[in-house]
Amino acid sequence: GGAIAFSADGKGFVGLGQGNTAPFYSDLWGYEPESEVWTQKADFIGSARRQAVAFTIENIAYVGTGQDQDGYTKDFFAYDAITNTWTQITDFGGTARKGAVGFAMGAQGYVGTGEDGIYTNDFWQYHPSFDVWAERASYPGTARTGASAWGIFPTAFIACGYDNTFSYKKDVWEYNYFANVWVQRTNFLGPKRTNGSAFVIDGIAYLGLGYNGTYLDDFYAYSPILSFNKNEIKVKMNTYPNPASTFVNIEFNDELPVDTEVILHDVNGKKVSQLIIDYSLSKIHIDLNNLTIGTYFYTVKSKNNNFVKSGKLIIE
Repeated sequence: GGAIAFSADGKGFVGLGQGNTAPFYSDLWGYEPESEVWTQKADFIGSARRQAVAFTIENIAYVGTGQDQDGYTKDFFAYDAITNTWTQITDFGGTARKGAVGFAMGAQGYVGTGEDGIYTNDFWQYHPSFDVWAERASYPGTARTGASAWGIFPTAFIACGYDNTFSYKKDVWEYNYFANVWVQRTNFLGPKRTNGSAFVIDGIAYLGLGYNGTYLDDFYAYSPILSFNKNEIKVKMNTYPNPASTFVNIEFNDELPVDTEVILHDVNGKKVSQLIIDYSLSKIHIDLNNLTIGTYFYTVKSKNNNFVKSGKLIIE
């Protein structure tokens, strides 16, 4: 219970938490999907703990906060999935806490809400290039713990949880990277809950499991666009080659809307202009010769936002 989980270097990882025989763990295990084998990795170098957070940026996982035998924590550590090594980084910028949300959006990490003796609603951004935390606009919902969160650049979402009115919640709030503002969105479709699990595939978020007096096993799909066409869940996107050097193709299994456009941002959130783009019925070809080496984030959308897909592109 209260473990962390993240993906990096094409593998899945699970670690820390508590179990039947110990209140705090520090072990880490990696899962190889091709061989379907679990392998024990280097132990977490911080104190053994539960209800920590984890997020991944460029095959580096960032793990911190949580509760150990001495109480709440705020220290943070980076795990290199390729070299299997841990390094301590700058402590979390907020108070020591457990039950927070942690996720990546673009090239930054985010941590917020949770319990530090009382339920909290502050929200922090981590810049790995500078090893610096910066406080952002506070989460406007009621202060809470056990919420679920995910990022789909340039937006992020916090949903559900257990709040300071001692109520299970199902509200959903969207954070905008550029404007640093929050907007309330449509409530979660399923029952109210805390400690749910959330992940993103091809721009669609999936949220389920958790607890509301009963342990739950349901799951729901969510799009960040209110006018979302339910058939979009069936639209698959393939980006190749990725990493790329001179060009990239974004191909779909269905025809694109006639008003489709591509928006590209660099890791600092700056919009890239002067792209050479060719559109066909189901494929987009982008010339990359004018771009520098690095990581970019693209959004494929119709102008009326009825269709939105997003992803990450690496130029070598």
